[in-house]
Amino acid sequence: MKKQTRSMNRPFAALVGLACVSSAMSAPIVSGVTFNQAQDRLVSVSYSIDEPAIVTVDVQTNRGDGVFVSIGSSNTRGFVGEVNKLVTRVNETLTLTWRPDLLWSEGGRITGENVKAVVTAWATNAPPDYMVLNLIDRDEVRYYVDTDAMPYPVTDDRYKTDYLVMRRIHAAGIPWRMGSTPGENSYRQADENPHIVTLTEDYYIGIFEFTIGQWMQCDVQSSTGVSSAGIGGKSWANALKPATQADYKCLRGATDGSFGWPDTGHQVKSGSAIADLRSKLGVEVDLPTEAQWEYACRAGTTGAVFGDEFTEAFINTTACYEGNTSSWDDHDVGAFAPNPWGLYDMYGGQMEQCLDAYDASMSLADLPSIDPQGAPKTGTSDTTSIRVLRGNAWNDVWSKQTSTFRCKYNETIRYVTVGFRLVAPCVAPHKTK
Repeated sequence: MKKQTRSMNRPFAALVGLACVSSAMSAPIVSGVTFNQAQDRLVSVSYSIDEPAIVTVDVQTNRGDGVFVSIGSSNTRGFVGEVNKLVTRVNETLTLTWRPDLLWSEGGRITGENVKAVVTAWATNAPPDYMVLNLIDRDEVRYYVDTDAMPYPVTDDRYKTDYLVMRRIHAAGIPWRMGSTPGENSYRQADENPHIVTLTEDYYIGIFEFTIGQWMQCDVQSSTGVSSAGIGGKSWANALKPATQADYKCLRGATDGSFGWPDTGHQVKSGSAIADLRSKLGVEVDLPTEAQWEYACRAGTTGAVFGDEFTEAFINTTACYEGNTSSWDDHDVGAFAPNPWGLYDMYGGQMEQCLDAYDASMSLADLPSIDPQGAPKTGTSDTTSIRVLRGNAWNDVWSKQTSTFRCKYNETIRYVTVGFRLVAPCVAPHKTK
């Protein structure tokens, strides 16, 4: 499934085809790849694909032993054209351009058999690890093999306001232990019972908690009265802070069972905030299930936390919690170290809403209060619709900041300690810009 041709004595390579764990399409085929450099150092790479695919490109050099190695994603992020996106123009020659001397320290004139371009076509149901949604120009969806390939550093403020960065979680068909075992941590709760879970699909998840800036940039409206200008009573001055006080009903719709997971799947009520986001972004975003949240948080680990040791010193470097925070807006999202899969604020910050309903027959007193310090809240006192929160909050102790800590809350009450992050299917939306 790999084709190669030569142009001007310069080698190149064709695709590396990837497939989803289940129901994968056949891998698209890349052909007709050429690599040329003009006198002004401008490099052009041409290629053709036989079906719509996400296209990425790498440049590799021969280090003298006949083995080609990548020059690194950060050096090739300057490619312009039909790249890092869903390409729908099939069976025609497409050309990318690149100035190696602008980004690559060894760039400039490229001569002889020293270099080759590797063009990869990814099936639309097996996309690269990072999907970046443009919240300003909403027809633009970009894909990158890693964060170094992205135009800006991953913690750049633009990725917390103007864009939504989502990380692919490779989860399909992998058995893992959800919950905690006795003695794993000092604050272990009875409802953290360990059990084996196997997720059926990969998925994307936001690397940051959804921010006030993203909410306002998308001009999110909802039928419950939380507008882009009024979420949590905040403003652009707090654009980099997590969006708070958008309750489950505001995000997804009615709480009377007509729009509840899993009975109605990913259906959301027209006029809800997530319905509005889907319409504007063209992506079926939603809240994560508990299992999706915990699997992503753990990042392949099996202990109380995703670090080597569960200590306050570790939590102090990875979480916004009572030991380093006095208010919900003390820190921007992404201010602390991420987990091994590059996800920020999985501990601390805001408690994050999940799709799952908690057993309504259990008393709210069966789990600790989500708001032990009495932070401001608004809404009704209805106790019939109980949802699950994960991740703990900025105003709680370090010993509760674990991968398995759970809490339940009334989904119609808005708390300053409650936020959310979004997930999306691991399938490319058909955006072409």
